[in-house]
Formats: sequence, C-alpha cells, structure tokens
Amino acid sequence: MAPQAKKLKTEQLAPFSSKHYPKPLDVKTILSRYVRRQDLKPLQALQNKLDKTEKERKGIKHKGAVVHLFNRDLRVADNNALSEASSLASSAKLPLIGLYMVCDEELFSHNVSPFQLEYRIRSLKVLKKSLSEIHVPLAFLRVEKLSDLVNIVTAFCEEHNASHVFSNIEYEVDELRFFQSLVTGLLDKQIAFSPCHNTCVVTPGVLTSKSKGTQYSVFSPWYRAWCEYIKKNGDVLEAAKVVTANKEDTLSEDVKSLFESEIPSVPTDKTLSTEKLAAFDKLYKCGEHDAKKHFEEYIHSDNAKEYADQRNSIDANISSHLSVHISSGTISTRSIIRYMIDNKLVKQVDSGDKGLTEWIRQIAWRDFYKHVLCNWPHVCMYKPFLLEYDDLEWEYNSEHFSRWCNGQTGYPIVDAAMRELNATGFLPNRCRMIVASFFSKHLLIDWRYGEYYFADNLIDTDFASNNGGWEFSASVGVDPQPYFRIFNPWLQSEKFDSEGSYIRKWIPELKQITDNKAVHNPYERGFAKEAENNGYPKPMIDHAFARERALSRFKEARG
Repeated sequence: MAPQAKKLKTEQLAPFSSKHYPKPLDVKTILSRYVRRQDLKPLQALQNKLDKTEKERKGIKHKGAVVHLFNRDLRVADNNALSEASSLASSAKLPLIGLYMVCDEELFSHNVSPFQLEYRIRSLKVLKKSLSEIHVPLAFLRVEKLSDLVNIVTAFCEEHNASHVFSNIEYEVDELRFFQSLVTGLLDKQIAFSPCHNTCVVTPGVLTSKSKGTQYSVFSPWYRAWCEYIKKNGDVLEAAKVVTANKEDTLSEDVKSLFESEIPSVPTDKTLSTEKLAAFDKLYKCGEHDAKKHFEEYIHSDNAKEYADQRNSIDANISSHLSVHISSGTISTRSIIRYMIDNKLVKQVDSGDKGLTEWIRQIAWRDFYKHVLCNWPHVCMYKPFLLEYDDLEWEYNSEHFSRWCNGQTGYPIVDAAMRELNATGFLPNRCRMIVASFFSKHLLIDWRYGEYYFADNLIDTDFASNNGGWEFSASVGVDPQPYFRIFNPWLQSEKFDSEGSYIRKWIPELKQITDNKAVHNPYERGFAKEAENNGYPKPMIDHAFARERALSRFKEARG
C-alpha cells in the first residue's frame, strides 16, 4: 500500500497562497524594491545596519556572559560564530552560553518537516552533550510567534547579563530581517550583536561577472568563478578556531542552572507517526559526530568514485545522503571540501578524481542557489525568478494533486518516488527532477504547491535548493530547464531505473511483473491485467496531451 498523504477537502485547489504570508507583492513592487534597488535587498540592508552601528557595538563593554545563538549550525566544529563568541568569552574571562529557540510559528510558516525536525531534535541532544563536555551550557527557549523572537532573545541576555551575542547568518528573507531587528533591539539594551557568514563556502555577493559586475544568473560561469575564487583564496576553506572550554571559575550558579535546560516538546502536527519513526531509526544517524563519520565513510567508498557516471542512476543507490546533515548544519560544506583536498582525494575543487570533483560541483549548486536568493530575494516570497511567468495559467485539479502526493498517478517511476518520499523523507536527485517535472508540466499544477509539499516532507529541505530545484523543473527559475523540455516519465524510468528494481521496491502492486520493459508502463506493454488486479491505477493523464497543453500555456505566458 502507498503511504497516505492528507486528503484535500475541496475538489479544486485555490490559487497558491500562504496563510502566513497572505499578501504577496505584485511584480511592479518587486521590480522597484528588490530588483533595481541594491540597498533594499535584505542582505545588503543588514550589512548597512551593521556598518552604521559598528562603532557603537564595538564600544559596548563586557558584562557577565557571551551568547551564541544557534540556528542551522548544530555543531561545535568549524562554526564561525561560535568560535568568535568563544574567543571573546575566553579573552574577557566570561562564560560562553549557547542558546537555541524553538518557535512554533516558524515551524509552520517555514514548513519544517517532521522528518527534519526529528533530525534536529536528536542532533540538539548530541550538541548539548558536546558543549557540556567543555562546560558550555545550551539553553532552550520555546517561542510562540516570530514577532516575539527579538524580545525573547533580549530578555534572555538581560537575565544572564550578557553583553555580546553571535550567530551565523541565514540568507532567507525572514531570517535576514530578524537579524536586522536583533541588531537594533539588542543595541537598545547595550548589547552587541555580531552575525557571521558561515553557511556558504564563498560568501554571497563576492562573485560577480567580469563584464557587468553583477551577480551571475547562470550556473556554469558562476561555478567557474566559484572554483577560481576558492583556489586564489585558500583561506575560505580554513576551519574556524577550536571552541575553548569555559573555565570553572567563570560559571556562576545562574549559568550552571542552564545545564538543566531541556529541549521543548514539538507540536503534535510536527511529530512522526510510529511507522515513519521506525523508518527514521533505520535510515538516519544524527549529530555532528555521525555526520563526520558518514561523510568520511562515503567519500572513501566506490560509490563516491563512481558518482560522475552513476549519479543519475536511481537503481544504483549511490546517493551520499550528506544533504541530511548539511541542511541542518551538523557538518559544514567547507570542511567537506577541505578534507578532500587535505587527504589528496582531489587536487583542487575542480581537478582530480572525476567522481569526487563532480560531487563537489553538486555541493556548489547549494551555494549558487543561496547567492541567487540574496540577490533576487523575491524568490523567497513565493514569486518565480522569471517574473513573466507569474501569471501563467495553471491547473488546480485537487484530485490530480492528491494522487501525485500519494503515488497513485499511474506512472510507475513517479509513484515509486513519491512513495519513497512519504515513507522516508528522502529522494534521489533524479527522482526529484522527474516528479517535479511531471507535477509542473504534465499536471500543470502551480509549482509552488509542489515546492511546499517537498518542504513539508523532506528531511533535507534547504529553502534555496528546494526552491531553485522546483523553479528549474517548472522552467520559471534562474538558469532553468527550457520550458519546451518536458520529461517523458517512461523514458526517464527506462534510462535511470533500467531493470525496474526501484519501481518494484516501492510499488508492491507491480512486484510480480518480471519483464524489465513492462514494469515501467504495464498498461501499454501487455501487463494491464496484472496491474489492474493488484490495484495499480492506469495513467491519470495522457503524455502527449499533457505535453502539448504545457507547451501551449508556456507560449501564451511568454507572449
């Protein structure tokens, strides 16, 4: 049986909108505010505020503690902001305090999946233990609303007499605006806030085209610039300084009490079912120690060396699954690349072993999409990068959406992928492309519904990468797949799951079909009776019809 997603109550989907962000900006406002005005882009606005307040923040005297605010950086090793906080605390003979906040509204508005939340909760337990071993407490706070975050952080700092706060920058719009407010809110209480870059190997905004001096909107030239920058600036791969242990004489009774702080419980709607929890226990290890171990085992394996040739092969099962760890920050991407160079697994980021350099190239895509997010922040506002497609005429067939979610489309490769996603929270990259293309081109459903569903179910959701992948597949994003390139699911299936092993694994209704050609399309290849008797549906939409409809709609949108 296919894992069941929630059934929709209405027959027709409404045009996509978010109850957390009910007033999307129009194209004219986006162009005037975020495309043509560099100073209004959230990352630049944060930098401007930091520059404006630099003298005042530097003049703040040390008090009773230094705080590091954890986000998606759930590790002690190679953590820039944590390292900076530790250095200041050590030199000022003050205790370092870790702080992590669980915001209920954020869990839903930012669509953190139960799989990913389970990973983070378990990783936080590992982090708490690691920090306690160097006498650093990790305090936890439960916050109801996003609007309360600044006041909660400020109150915590005042309660524990902290004079300085550090945190690593996250590049989504809400996070950048939160940091802007935190600079001001803390400064009003004579507390200095110092955000650090640590998420990307190369900081957003550094790479610009030689001809125009602007951000790249095509991956290939951006990637060449990324590689050259790393080779010329080797310090970008240097690890952050090791975090210093708190000295016993700096720990007041107030600070010691924070060692007893417990991770808050999560909302019921964000907990895993018994079945999915069992799958989680079987598939995933959590925390920075297991992330490091997982990476080192993978990078020395045959799968890594064969990555360039086999990365699209679904049945080969060579996915590293490192995205599970990277997306929650239990391992840094620069430490991954540094390890590979230091251990002579590759000569440089773009030279050496073919499989490993291609694997690094895939890591670079993560940086690329974050750079895009910073320069074109409207992609973080439920708008396509290519704004001319904002009014594309989508279909809103709720039955089609529900069947796609549940893996009941009648296209075996699509259904196998969706069932794996629902059961495990993970999908190989090729499967993500296939189901996203089917969703946005065959079903012609607004890609934002698919993006949202992925975020709500994947264990490794990274907003920039998820958004970039969906916009690519829907042909509305930066450096997208051409709108006229529409995957034939049957051909994709035959090419990347040639023996049908992936299909048989996830679709038990087709397990008895031993013909390696027929399993990809049983109703057209002589096995209709077997498929029907086992309850597997016929294709829900005709491929030729869907292709022509999509081509027509995209041509209309282009004008």
